[in-house]
Amino acid sequence: STHHSDGNSNYSAKGMLNLPLSDSFAIRGVAYYRHEAGFLDNIGTGRKASNEQTNKGGRFSAIWAPAEGSRISLFSLYDKNRTPDFGYRYRELGEFVRDTLVNEPVEYELQLHSLPLDQDLVFATLNALVGYSEKERSLTNDFTEFYSVFAPIDPDTPGEVLPNPTPYLDTGKSKSRSYELRLASPKGEKFDYLVGVMGTTTDKTFKDYI
Repeated sequence: STHHSDGNSNYSAKGMLNLPLSDSFAIRGVAYYRHEAGFLDNIGTGRKASNEQTNKGGRFSAIWAPAEGSRISLFSLYDKNRTPDFGYRYRELGEFVRDTLVNEPVEYELQLHSLPLDQDLVFATLNALVGYSEKERSLTNDFTEFYSVFAPIDPDTPGEVLPNPTPYLDTGKSKSRSYELRLASPKGEKFDYLVGVMGTTTDKTFKDYI
């Protein structure tokens, strides 16, 4: 459990499956989920233990050996982490207190995939690999204090400024693709060689909203 968690508890679960389907093919999967109770109270939004955190994801792998000297593998990973409100506090307000007019959620997401091929050609070993990765993040900050000049005036109390909640959303996403091809001489020969080519491409996108 977490101190000052408003009665919430930490908990987690994990499962794994390891399954050989034949002499030449097998798969393995892992899934997990974890929840961590929050410990900060946001007096601005009225939410207690607002910085709770969840993490979930899994891994999957498969291996196939269709013939002697040949092996094809697949590996995939997925992970997502989220908190509905940032984990920083306002020191002047107390040990477990923060104060924003809007929630400040944070979210990170990751996925990785790879497909390698290993082939024994007798005179050399051929290795080929295709990979893909994707990362995504989303952050929200309370920019109310920076935009208070645009806040409306309270009609009941002239001269008083009404709160004007202003969330600032910052998002980013990247996608990467990689390719590799190698040819290596057998081990233990008088003359060793290794030749190959490799390429990588990456696309990134960033967006801000107010």
